[in-house]
Amino acid sequence: MEFSEVVRRRRMVRHYSDRPLTPEVVERILASALRAPSAGFSQGWAFLALTDAADRARFWPFVPTRVEQTPTMQDAPLVVVPLVGLGQVRSMVACRPFRFPR
Repeated sequence: MEFSEVVRRRRMVRHYSDRPLTPEVVERILASALRAPSAGFSQGWAFLALTDAADRARFWPFVPTRVEQTPTMQDAPLVVVPLVGLGQVRSMVACRPFRFPR
């Protein structure tokens, strides 16, 4: 599939079902996330998958503006939290000096 077709076919999801995902689907989602592009191919990230309803309920108070704008987001059966270590960020910045665009 061509990239232009992927972009053309993408869709925004704003309403979620609370139907649980199988562990295989969660693994497939996380495997895809691990293959995402990164700065300098550093790939210094990890992902926290919140599948338990109680864990997700504890998560939402920390993103109040997003919940206010899209309240049905709380119904999603999976929340993926990207994580990156501060040391990884520092090493990426130290290796590649930032230049402001003109």
